[in-house]
Amino acid sequence: MVKDEQLREALLELQLLQERETRTLEETRALLECLEAFSGAGSADAAISSIFASLQDKIGASLSMIVTRADDEGDFSILSCDEVAFLNQSLKPPFDPCGRTRNILDIAAIGPWAKGFDMSAYQGLIIVPLSDQAALLAFSAKPNSFRKDHMGLVKRLAGLAGDALRNARIATENELLAATIAGSSSGIAISDARHPDNPLVYVNKAFETLSGYTASEVLGQNCRFLSVESPDSQERARLREAIKSSTAGKFLLHNRRKTGELFWNELTLYPVYDSQGQIKNLVATQSDVTDRVELKAREIEMTKQMIRLQREETISQLTAGVAHDFNNLLAVINGSATLIGMTENLAPDLIQHVNRISSAGAQASKLITQLLDVGTDAEADGVFELASIFTDLPSLVQTSLPKAIDLTIEQHGSDLVLQGNLGSLSQILINLILNACHAFDGNSGYIRLSATTLKNRTPRPLQVGELHDGKDYAQIQVRDNGTGMSVETAAQIFEPYFTTKGRSGTGLGLATAAMQIRALGGGIEVDTQLGVGTTFTMYWPLAIQPVIAGEAGDANKVSLKGMIIIVVDDEVNVGSVIASYLEALGAEVACCQDPRDAVEALEEDPQAWSAVITDYDMPHMNGGALVERIRRVAPTVPIYVVTALAKRLSDPRLSEGQVNAILPKPINMAQLSQALSEHVKAD
Repeated sequence: MVKDEQLREALLELQLLQERETRTLEETRALLECLEAFSGAGSADAAISSIFASLQDKIGASLSMIVTRADDEGDFSILSCDEVAFLNQSLKPPFDPCGRTRNILDIAAIGPWAKGFDMSAYQGLIIVPLSDQAALLAFSAKPNSFRKDHMGLVKRLAGLAGDALRNARIATENELLAATIAGSSSGIAISDARHPDNPLVYVNKAFETLSGYTASEVLGQNCRFLSVESPDSQERARLREAIKSSTAGKFLLHNRRKTGELFWNELTLYPVYDSQGQIKNLVATQSDVTDRVELKAREIEMTKQMIRLQREETISQLTAGVAHDFNNLLAVINGSATLIGMTENLAPDLIQHVNRISSAGAQASKLITQLLDVGTDAEADGVFELASIFTDLPSLVQTSLPKAIDLTIEQHGSDLVLQGNLGSLSQILINLILNACHAFDGNSGYIRLSATTLKNRTPRPLQVGELHDGKDYAQIQVRDNGTGMSVETAAQIFEPYFTTKGRSGTGLGLATAAMQIRALGGGIEVDTQLGVGTTFTMYWPLAIQPVIAGEAGDANKVSLKGMIIIVVDDEVNVGSVIASYLEALGAEVACCQDPRDAVEALEEDPQAWSAVITDYDMPHMNGGALVERIRRVAPTVPIYVVTALAKRLSDPRLSEGQVNAILPKPINMAQLSQALSEHVKAD
């Protein structure tokens, strides 16, 4: 009896074991089928759908979903569901689905769901948390349909669902990242940092647009093929160091597109690491910043230009001060030379010296005027004979010409009549000759000056200016056999402040010459070769009308007899020379160094004076204030203002009607006496 009982117990235990093994085998088989379906899914969404299908097939679930926590108030949102209509709906369970695993046999018994999700169609529910933010819910329309042994399979499937969710999130992020990179307006290039030459493995559409190359043309190459900079340039050296050390950085590179067009590329480099912390890729974002770089360059150039203009203004002010003082000295020199020339029975050799002094003084005066006129248009309405320059030039440069240098001036073409200002061309030729002297480095050589007529019929640009169709020019050449210039130097010689003479040069001589010739409608070109020599060719416009000799009048025929004149100048010698000259023509002259004395004399007897000749820059009272005071007591007396800054005066008190003329210093005595003589005739 006992043995039968033991046998029955053994058989019962064996039966239970077989049933357990059968259930385990069924569960394992079901899980394998679920895994097979899960593994065969082509995407994360398809994998989750396979889990829902397995729940329906293996445990008879009527509805399956994954919910995520929406807020801290217990609201959840349906993230995935085998019923598409329920997606993104909200629900609020009477418990926290993420708290623990549950097998609820009667949904109605756990209380109402606060949101509008209808629970009346379902009776059973299995809940498995996926994380503290998400859970898997399987609903059944039948009561008590979920068995206890279903929990193991649901837990396994929940684990797969969690993996699928993570994969879906990663896939979404990757898709977003890929779309962002592909659609970025910045060029993006990714290289393989594990390869010694960092070949490109990816470029986006913007990179193709930026470089002009297609992806198929550049993949597998190093990005350096775009660069036009020297490998030793600072930026490329910085970039190489960043790549070598796998560090991030920003670089400005000069690149060339496939079309050959150059552009400035702003490149930002940063490394990407693998799971082991090793550098896997280098990512470079690239942008065309040519406009920004050029704008910055223009800003820099404008700043330099502003500094240059400020410096020029300072030089201009300094020049004006020097010109004033120097013109006072020239007034004495020129005036004294004129007075000596008026001496009767002057020896012929002395007359020659006096004429040379007068000529040099006149050219010095014009040189000062040129310095004051830097930046203004050259005078184009005058005419002069080239012969007058060719005749005086040797004596003007002889003292500065080394004995080893032979200067030859060919007289052929010297009878030409030119447009413009004699002093301008004279000073340009002096500069070219003296510049040529520096090109011999102490060696012997020659300088040749010649002139011919050019009947131009073909317009063409020159290094400075241009030739115009149908216009005739004097073709004036200064040729030497000195050391010559390089191409780079020759290209810059007409730029302001460029000089090869170091501290001894100003860099303004040729720049001023270029400005004057261009303003006249002429031009300059340079032919030079190192070790051979240099030829400057000027194309100076010919005058339409001949020079009329004696245009300024003959001072020796002017009579100022009967005139009583006040001369006001704080420089004693200047006033004395003017007075002596006017007295030699018959006038009576009173000199005042202090303008207040002149005002007092006119106030005492305004009718006694025939004219007033006054300087402008004086202590106590300038020329404008003096004219204003004189006009109060003697409104009709002729007034002549003489100043070194005649072209720069803007004093409204010297407007037309207030003064008879504003004359430049040093004074052209013939012009002054002619103006005074005409006043006498008018009276």
